[in-house]
Amino acid sequence: MFFGKSYWKSQEQGIQREWLLTNGIGGFSSGTIIGMNARRYHGLLVASLEPPVERYLVLSGISEYIQLSEEITEKITAGSEAKKTVALKTKGNFNPLQEITSAANMANHPETTENIMERECTIEEEHYLHTFRTPNFEAHGEHYLEAFYYEYIPEFHYRIGSMTITKRISMRYGKNQVAIVYKIKNQPGKKAVFRLTPLVNFRNYHYLSSHPYMTFTTELSGRTMEITPYDDNRRIILGCSEGDTILKPSCFFYNMDYPYEHERGLNGTEDHYIPGYFEINLIPGEEKTVTLVCSMDEPLDTLDGESLIDEEISRQKALCEKMI
Repeated sequence: MFFGKSYWKSQEQGIQREWLLTNGIGGFSSGTIIGMNARRYHGLLVASLEPPVERYLVLSGISEYIQLSEEITEKITAGSEAKKTVALKTKGNFNPLQEITSAANMANHPETTENIMERECTIEEEHYLHTFRTPNFEAHGEHYLEAFYYEYIPEFHYRIGSMTITKRISMRYGKNQVAIVYKIKNQPGKKAVFRLTPLVNFRNYHYLSSHPYMTFTTELSGRTMEITPYDDNRRIILGCSEGDTILKPSCFFYNMDYPYEHERGLNGTEDHYIPGYFEINLIPGEEKTVTLVCSMDEPLDTLDGESLIDEEISRQKALCEKMI
């Protein structure tokens, strides 16, 4: 199946189509084709604690943030009326947004000679692929979404300028485990920071969570976070194949809004725990594959997302062949 931009001219339209993966033991992964959670039952990992029952939301989603930066040499000459409209972060103390529009101003600048000024500046852009709502805010990651495919597993294709990001999601059959695999191709001339922030929960999939009643502790081991909810003997394990792992104690995502819950006449806002984030740096033109794996109780035996996806697709193909 293929869906293009005409299927999400608005968030309301984009959430009308949903996808679902299952793991064969009662757990599942589900969402909408624009990556927005629209129901309390949506999430990247809903684990079955006592297969095939006791389903708990474990990983609601991932907030995906991209920062692009480009170093430029800025020249301003006397009499120039050009005004910058982008935010610039400079090296040194000079502010490049300062308007110097006359020869007198140029002459008075202590570092200006012959009415020409040059400064090394960094132009920064920030982009969020994550699509969500709160009662007071909407994030439109679907604006960067070029296409959604579903053949065996869901696949999202994003574009920011000439930068491309492909996201694939796969559950591991027979395990409460999900892998999210990103293929990133950075654009030439710009450095990139790719930050993945997991939104964690631990509640029965029929209920909703509020941060005053949520208690989590997180320990860090290399690129793996081990999260203990509610002083329980359960463990939520998050690992990333690339980059740095940064913990953020006592951090929460507040008031995620689920529009379909409101339509049902129910409470439709929820909080999620943020244990930290994974940060990956890319040089201009670099290509990189990044895998984030979330598991309930079981240690991670691999962060090779490509092999996990190949394993699941092969399993599904074998089932289809038996039906022919």
